[in-house]
Amino acid sequence: QDKEYRDYLVKEWKSYSAFVAAAVPKKPKPDVMPAYRGAGPAVTVKAAFIAPSKSVLSVYGEGLPSLTMPVVRPADRSGDRASLRVNYYGVPLYFAYDPAFVVDVYGVDNEDDIARYWERAASSRYSSLVEQLTSLRVSMNLNDYCYYLLVKKVAEGIYPGNDEGQTLATWFLMVRSGYGVRVGMDSAGDLLLMLPSYNTVYGMNYLQEGNRFLYIASKKGGRSIRTYDRDYTNAGKPLDFNIYSPMNLGGKVNGKNLEFVYNDKRYNILVNYDQGLVDLYRDYPQLEMPVYFNAAVSLQAKESIATSLRPLIAGMSEAEAVEFLLSFTQNSFKYKTDIDQFGYEKFFFAEEMFFYPYCDCEDRSVFFSYLVRDLLGLNVIGVEFPDHMATAVCFSSQIPGDHISYNNMRYVIADPTYLGAPVGSAMPQYRESSPLIIPLENRRG
Repeated sequence: QDKEYRDYLVKEWKSYSAFVAAAVPKKPKPDVMPAYRGAGPAVTVKAAFIAPSKSVLSVYGEGLPSLTMPVVRPADRSGDRASLRVNYYGVPLYFAYDPAFVVDVYGVDNEDDIARYWERAASSRYSSLVEQLTSLRVSMNLNDYCYYLLVKKVAEGIYPGNDEGQTLATWFLMVRSGYGVRVGMDSAGDLLLMLPSYNTVYGMNYLQEGNRFLYIASKKGGRSIRTYDRDYTNAGKPLDFNIYSPMNLGGKVNGKNLEFVYNDKRYNILVNYDQGLVDLYRDYPQLEMPVYFNAAVSLQAKESIATSLRPLIAGMSEAEAVEFLLSFTQNSFKYKTDIDQFGYEKFFFAEEMFFYPYCDCEDRSVFFSYLVRDLLGLNVIGVEFPDHMATAVCFSSQIPGDHISYNNMRYVIADPTYLGAPVGSAMPQYRESSPLIIPLENRRG
């Protein structure tokens, strides 16, 4: 199989035109949080339903191939072993690998050079390294993209300062781990790494292959790309960027105290977060909003949120508890647009709210939806207005106020960026608009 694939890599390259990267949607947002001034009669907001995106389909697990490991020779740990230490977002990891895996790669110019790399790497005792990586993927509960980041860091350690070696080693190890990662070359002769995914990823040029995308992860890369169109035997899994369950990055804890006033009483809420996870998110590309709404938080954050907030809402009705959590989100975090804070649009995962000094409407909506779903077990949807993001909550009893009908259920508007607004109050300028609905999986735990 290795020889057949080596021969294929030499002969079967084609030219493709890459699509320009999709830009993160830029929407004008207020410079300061709008303050609630009272509401008129309740309205039914006319929603324009948005079909589940590829990201949501991925969350539901529809139509995605399972990971099938390609055929590899049994791990051989005999002979000399080189050692490597990798810092994976604050977690020290140690690897042993066959020195023969380090192939002399400088000046990769064509398909023959790449095929020769494949042949030499495949003849080394690479299996033990793949075994160590996949074992860590399980023990650290890494999703596909975070596993790619781990492989990339190992490749950087094996080929320090050698971009071509890092690209080829990442490609080889990802393929041997079952993924349909590919390499290619642009018109300038630069080596490129391409990540297959069903998720929509902003900021990366891409090729399209059926209903999945091949995102060009390398820093270089023009519009004209030469590559091949066949994956190695049993190695065609796309990368899923969704975070279904908490990752284990060593259990480090950073804390933050959040203060707010509710019904003339001051509350101090202590929350914890995983700094390693926040650092990892800096290396995450920007994605569609459902990925953020549905992402799991770390166990540290989950437990501290529950410990601090659950006793305060115990004994409250659903409406009272949601009002409390809404006020907490509105008042505990300082507002600033992404453009003012970062100079570009950046969507937050819920846990990033505890690290950065400011947040905007998308970030607050993601965080608030997590609180309501996790602490109260109520279903939530994202509500995307033309230049604003809010949420709506499905109560088990009739709650008055502005609302949306979705799946024959009544979802009441709850806007964590509308300062002082109670549940059931949409901002006046949006009450007659037709927002898009972002359906959430509403998983528990």
